[in-house]
Amino acid sequence: IIQAGKALLSRYRSGDRKLAGIILLSDGRQVTPARAADLALECRSQESPIFAVPLGGDVARKDLSITAARKQYVAFAGQKLKIGGLVKNEGLGNISTTIQLTDAAGARIAEQKVDVPDGETASVQFDVIPEQRGYVEYVLKAPVWAGEASEGNNQSATGVAVLANKMRVFVAEGTPGWDSKFLVQLLRKQANMDITSVYRLSSDRFFKVETDLSKVSESAESIFPDTAEALSLYDILVFGKGADYFLTEERIRLLRDFVRDQGGCIVFSRGKPYSGTFADLEFLEPVAWGDPVGASFRFRPERSGEYAGLFGDMLAGIADPVWNKLPPLQSATRSSDLKTFSQVLADGVFESGGKDVSFPLLVSRRYGKGMVVLVNAEGLWQWDFFPSVKEASNMYQEIWSQLLQWAVTYSEFLPGQEYSMRLAETSVLPSTPVNVRIGKRGAAGKTATPLLRVFLDQAGIQELPAASIPDMDNRLTAVLSLDKPGIYRVELAESEKGEALGPCSTLQVRTPPAEKDNLSADRAFLEALANDSGGGLL
Repeated sequence: IIQAGKALLSRYRSGDRKLAGIILLSDGRQVTPARAADLALECRSQESPIFAVPLGGDVARKDLSITAARKQYVAFAGQKLKIGGLVKNEGLGNISTTIQLTDAAGARIAEQKVDVPDGETASVQFDVIPEQRGYVEYVLKAPVWAGEASEGNNQSATGVAVLANKMRVFVAEGTPGWDSKFLVQLLRKQANMDITSVYRLSSDRFFKVETDLSKVSESAESIFPDTAEALSLYDILVFGKGADYFLTEERIRLLRDFVRDQGGCIVFSRGKPYSGTFADLEFLEPVAWGDPVGASFRFRPERSGEYAGLFGDMLAGIADPVWNKLPPLQSATRSSDLKTFSQVLADGVFESGGKDVSFPLLVSRRYGKGMVVLVNAEGLWQWDFFPSVKEASNMYQEIWSQLLQWAVTYSEFLPGQEYSMRLAETSVLPSTPVNVRIGKRGAAGKTATPLLRVFLDQAGIQELPAASIPDMDNRLTAVLSLDKPGIYRVELAESEKGEALGPCSTLQVRTPPAEKDNLSADRAFLEALANDSGGGLL
């Protein structure tokens, strides 16, 4: 419609005859995407309005589609991971179907039977344990149903970045307690973490314990990284109480650069990390502090935590009854305000005057290239201690191990990688330009400008150099446009040696729509086009 209209207008752009208007007889349904506003603007400029006669009406559409819940996951080798998908049923009646999970070559890994009522969406979830380090692709497949309008949406791809390096965690505890003791003991048991912990035992005595327990040291000065190079050895810094015992003005400047420029992550694990005020640290915190919470409270996940990929993917979903069976928590502080880019992943809830009162309990905040996470509570260690909630006895381990993994992978850079890569779109139609954003840790110039490599069915089909963004030394960009439908792997590599730099992503180029995919008239499109051109419907 748009191309035909523009061609008609071009015939009358010059010459003696003027086009008084256009009569458009159509169902308004287009196969080729186009901007109606472009044609409407040209019609107004030539004073040639469109008068549209809509033909046809609603035609029942039958379609079964599958969409991966997330386009990319992050896991450690040998770690169990849940891969989810959404199955949508349009006009097929109440059906029962089988969804398959395959690898990139099409080999079946698992399958799951699911009931999908007519007009509704059902979820599926598969447990996988990727063993291969690097980037692994999976495909969710739904069978082609009799009478389907389109077969192009019966599969959806996702990728898993399987990390080769352990998370490196530094724990600083100024006033040790049960929470800090349980947390460090738990983290030392995690196969995918290296832990260094520092404790303040008295005003002139600090104690440092590394993953190698034989490397224990004691000092009269706070044992804390004092250079950018020393901080760069870690992915996450965890502060308990008494952070002010460790942080000087220079160390706070290093913390800012660590998060903002290096893509590091800071976790405040026991609520407000200092007593009174500490103005120098406030710029990093996700909240502005208010008064103490004077009651015990329960942990309630929020929808934003589900959207962020924490609840429902890595931890139990927000509707799971396990959250109501956990022991109550205590020692939290209200928030007088949320900082810019902060999001509340879970609330603390207590009863007052017969009503539920909530406050931010689990908060994340993007800061530059990195992430700051606040756990505004104490007493989580009880989740792993009291036998009265045996069905929830693993929640303490789960919430801390998964939260730290989520935090470090939700910031811009993955552990051990000096580059990041983000695709603006991960599912597009053929020939659609896709912007690729590339980030570099710290200052630029460490290596040559990288390039993008594109693979289809394990075969390399395209190489594209990245371009620097003016006035942004550590940012690069590139634009992909692929014509052939399929599931592509996009990876970042060195331009000189061709060695992979780590970041990968999956790009699905969908089969373009066909004439019979949707036979219903698009009256709304015709009405908008006609009105915007200065005409209307007939």
